[in-house]
Amino acid sequence: MEDDETRPLRSGKRQGRSRSRAYSYDDNFSPLKEQDRRCHDVAFLLLFLVVMGGVVAISVLAFEEGNAVRILHGTDTFGNLCGFDNRRVDARLPDFSSRPYSFEYQRLQAGGGFVRLCVPACASTTAAASIARPSDIRCMPSVAAPTSQAELEAKVARGECAPGQFRSSSLFYRCYPSDADDQFEVPGTRPPLNATAAPVRDSVFDGLDQTGLGNRVLADLASSWRWLLLCAFLALLLSAGWTVLLQHFAGCVVWTSVLVPPGVCVLATIYLFYKWNRSRRIIHHAATNVSSDSYNAWTLLGMALFMGTFTLLLVVVIFCLRRRIRMAVAVVREASSAVRALPQLIAVPLVEFVVLGGLFAYWAATAVFLGSAGESSFAVRKIYNVTSAVVDYDEHTALRNTQLFLIFAFLWALNLVIAVGQTTVAGAVGMYYWSGGDAAELPARPVSRSLWRVLRFHLGSLALGSLVIALVQFVRLLITQAQRQLKRSDGQCARFLLMCMRCIFACAESFLKLLHRNAYIEIAMYGHSFCESAKVAFQLLSRNAFRLATVDLVGEFLLFLGKVFIAVFAAVISLIILEPGSSASFYSLPVFCVAVMAYVIAAAFMSVYSMAIDTVFLCFCEDVERNDGSPQRPYFMRPSLQQFLDSSQELD
Repeated sequence: MEDDETRPLRSGKRQGRSRSRAYSYDDNFSPLKEQDRRCHDVAFLLLFLVVMGGVVAISVLAFEEGNAVRILHGTDTFGNLCGFDNRRVDARLPDFSSRPYSFEYQRLQAGGGFVRLCVPACASTTAAASIARPSDIRCMPSVAAPTSQAELEAKVARGECAPGQFRSSSLFYRCYPSDADDQFEVPGTRPPLNATAAPVRDSVFDGLDQTGLGNRVLADLASSWRWLLLCAFLALLLSAGWTVLLQHFAGCVVWTSVLVPPGVCVLATIYLFYKWNRSRRIIHHAATNVSSDSYNAWTLLGMALFMGTFTLLLVVVIFCLRRRIRMAVAVVREASSAVRALPQLIAVPLVEFVVLGGLFAYWAATAVFLGSAGESSFAVRKIYNVTSAVVDYDEHTALRNTQLFLIFAFLWALNLVIAVGQTTVAGAVGMYYWSGGDAAELPARPVSRSLWRVLRFHLGSLALGSLVIALVQFVRLLITQAQRQLKRSDGQCARFLLMCMRCIFACAESFLKLLHRNAYIEIAMYGHSFCESAKVAFQLLSRNAFRLATVDLVGEFLLFLGKVFIAVFAAVISLIILEPGSSASFYSLPVFCVAVMAYVIAAAFMSVYSMAIDTVFLCFCEDVERNDGSPQRPYFMRPSLQQFLDSSQELD
């Protein structure tokens, strides 16, 4: 590297360790003092504000033109909105503001088909329609309520009234039969005709664009949501406890994270094989819901095989990295010391959760109103040979075409919030490192001070970095959507090219995220522009490739093991709770959702340690390059890192 590519830290030149080129440093620079920082990449911050202004303008139009009731509550067969006063569209339409749920019945005697009606609540029992229970009679809006059992039976025969109702649950305000095997005798039929719940259940889910297995999945997720929240809260407690332990017992927790997950995975594998064998025996010896048991048996077998393979690979990787793991413990301990000295850092992921939650809620609300944007009008026509008042709905095509823009803007804002959190952590941990690990040398409120510098000087640089990531993610989404559209086509060559492009962009995203994290560290400590910081970070990492493999990759792997431990533990607990005898027929999918939620929650808490490890590592590389440990040029690192330096020299 040439001298004009170097970065100021201290004056004078020294030869890099085992290198042929010299690096110069400025002696007057210190991250502990306010430097003459200035704003960089301001144009990208202005571009971000323009994009956000466009989002606000689109959301305002969406809120004016759309009606969330159409998406949330749905409509009946005649276009009336459930849970809405349709007289606001036309005075001749009914008021369904007290009927927020949709109910479906099958026309068994009048040519078939399904009719969807708006009702006050879902049925709690299964029963045929009877004039003795007038509140349970469901008829089309334009059909008068029957006054006798004979009139009711006649209207049921013509399909104008429902033959009865099934005990139902609510999913997105859609009533679906809780048990697909429920049935009742249709009133007035000779010979008797039974109405079954399965066709109605399938019709409800088809209305939600779900088919086949997706029907069971949605129903089981809806019936298991309380257990999902309970297991997510358990994952939150485990993550918080893991974070506290890591602050005070870093070495012990790191080795625990190395040794315990393989053991848990072994037990989980044994338990999954046990559950699979039990399900297989049930299928063989009992004549129960064979389809449901078969789904569970095959899913459990696949999960057991996957878990067994994953456990074997995990043990092999741990054995191969055992020496470097011992060295990485020192860096994790240093990062833990930084987090312990800066307890406010734990608030960073919590604040991110709140901000990202608000961002997602705003985006979701805009998407719902945008998806329902259109104009409603009154009309009269025959439906199922019944003259009825109907609502015609014309979509607002131009407004809906802005959905791709909203997705891109959401990705950009999402990555910018994450970048602000990462840079804030990097700035505070950098102050800790360059103070020699002495909390007394730290300035007042280092975390708040780091956040202020990020918001005051570096939002433009972070906007540029997050824009690059958002563009790559957006292209990946477009490629994924194109793959879905070509899934049933014969264009094998096009599908292969899209698969290759998706793989390339996935690799590019992973590399850019690694580079950007280190670029944010440079921005936090030295105040350079994004491109300059990315260049310096890349050059510094290239000069310390072996140490990067030792600390960054192994450190991330250690944190990954902790995430796996929390996710597997929460999944096993949920698997024990959601037994095959519960209301969930396909209980493996709720277990999978619990594992994903637990992993995401654990990743949020451990992101602080991940960024602290990266910051300590980058500062360590700077420290080694500009100092030699002599009395004239002492290291800033604490003595605990000296052992890592000696070990890394042996491996290098």
